[in-house]
Amino acid sequence: MTKMQKPLYFSFFPRKCLSCGKLIDYKAYYCDSCRAQMPFIGEERCEQCGCGREHCRCKHKSTHYEAVLAPFYYEGGAKRAVIKLKRYPIYAEPLAKECAAVFAQYYGSIPFNFVCPVPMGKKRRRQSGFNHSAALAKEIAAQVGLPVQECLTVVGNAKAQHTLDFCFRAGNVRGIYDIIEDNAVSGKVILLVDDIKTSGATLNECALMLKLGGAKAVYALCVSVAKGQE
Repeated sequence: MTKMQKPLYFSFFPRKCLSCGKLIDYKAYYCDSCRAQMPFIGEERCEQCGCGREHCRCKHKSTHYEAVLAPFYYEGGAKRAVIKLKRYPIYAEPLAKECAAVFAQYYGSIPFNFVCPVPMGKKRRRQSGFNHSAALAKEIAAQVGLPVQECLTVVGNAKAQHTLDFCFRAGNVRGIYDIIEDNAVSGKVILLVDDIKTSGATLNECALMLKLGGAKAVYALCVSVAKGQE
């Protein structure tokens, strides 16, 4: 058996660690040091907030999504990687691989129909050049063997969620999403994808619209969740 050769692409563009930027092997995504320090979430998780049990502060508040899942907390190397994802779509592939791993562990037995990304408004899309959640959803779907269906759209104006205190985030996104086609989600089990879950307001509003459109169930999957949010 011949030894697999490094693809020519990586000879000209060597792979760098997602966290620190150090040159690494083309098969890896993190250097050994950064990989060991990544803020992975433990196996005992709260389905409502996505945090490990030791950091859960959600008091099991009801949500329109059945559960939320992420491989990382939004800190350290994971936070740096997500910030890079917002600027460069190439980071969607390695982060989707981490999401696909926890998907297989916790969501693998659920009969999903398709993956749906959280939509982005036209103004923000013009500014960034692409919807990073859609890029992430496409890569996750490819890795877990599901189709992608963009069935939500932004119909109102809202400030960027990260600029607001947590107490204002739910009101900021209320009423700004809608279903593109009413019959596209009826009776379906949907995997809703976004990059970060902080207060959960965006995921909850998107899940609400999908449920109003007739979705049977909505499960959320993100790269990272903020630790200990109520």
